[in-house]
Amino acid sequence: MRHTLPIAILCIALVGCGETSDSTSVAEYEGIIFNDSQGSRLCDALAESFPPQCGDPIIGLGDLRLDEVVALQSADGTSWTEYFAGVAGDEDEGVLTNVVLTDPVATGSAEGLTLRAADLTITSGAPIVVPLDLTNISDQAITLTFTSGQRVEFTLSRDGAEVYRWSSTASFIQSVEEVALPAGAAFGRTLITTPVTLEPGTYQAQAWIVAAEASDLVVSWDTQVD
Repeated sequence: MRHTLPIAILCIALVGCGETSDSTSVAEYEGIIFNDSQGSRLCDALAESFPPQCGDPIIGLGDLRLDEVVALQSADGTSWTEYFAGVAGDEDEGVLTNVVLTDPVATGSAEGLTLRAADLTITSGAPIVVPLDLTNISDQAITLTFTSGQRVEFTLSRDGAEVYRWSSTASFIQSVEEVALPAGAAFGRTLITTPVTLEPGTYQAQAWIVAAEASDLVVSWDTQVD
């Protein structure tokens, strides 16, 4: 049984392609980034298991740097994204090399922590997808303290006025939980909202991890709503 992620695009899209030689082309793709003992590749879906399996691999990602992938999930030697990421590179015989991630990333750092958020396309009337991760860049372990089931927050503003706040559309269990974050480790989540209707145009986005130790670290960026 195959489990597809709740994202508007459910198939790999070849965005563009330009020839560079008889056997190599420059190409852009969107899909789920997946890595296991067989290497990195782009998939059109995840098969239902834990850890998940790559459903219908589309293209290999020969030299992808996994540390550059925002909100990468990992378990038992397998890593994957919970969203469709954009990649580009030189394509030859079913493999991309010189791989780069094409989604813009907003980054901020403070007190031994780095926060990243990927800016994915927002379409009015569809769910908003926000990959977000917090990395401990210090040389000591820290503990993240959450006072409810909420882990992330996301807002959209326009002309200085907030028009959307994710937590206002959700409810959370009220309990305290501590999450250990060793030196060099990352805590990542991909927020997928219910469908949101917005006027097309440019908005100011903000996102953060709501743990007490990181609540002052917020990333901001301009994003386009289609």
